[in-house]
Amino acid sequence: MNHPLYEWYCSTKALIKDVEEFRDNEDTDEMTKEWEDAVEVIEASHPEIKAHYERQQAIKQSFSPEQVDHICYQIGEWYLRYKEKMWIKDKPNQHILGVAKEKLKKMICGD
Repeated sequence: MNHPLYEWYCSTKALIKDVEEFRDNEDTDEMTKEWEDAVEVIEASHPEIKAHYERQQAIKQSFSPEQVDHICYQIGEWYLRYKEKMWIKDKPNQHILGVAKEKLKKMICGD
């Protein structure tokens, strides 16, 4: 999958959703219609992008707001804890990302 295209697709879908509440003039309608047309072209030419987007949206909806808050808090704590420790001293091309990722999983999911 083309990741930059997927990111653009997600951003455009979010913009369309955000602008829907302001669809009160012709300029907004025309702009939104162009975005929707572009999204349709991507969906037709890259069906895997739409499928991946829909799976991600379903996963997001399966979390409660409390779960999302917990996950975000844990990620923030993990980042503060590991941002200075990520690289091994005197070895600029070596990191501990794998170990740090496992610690994050334990923080979020438990043992």
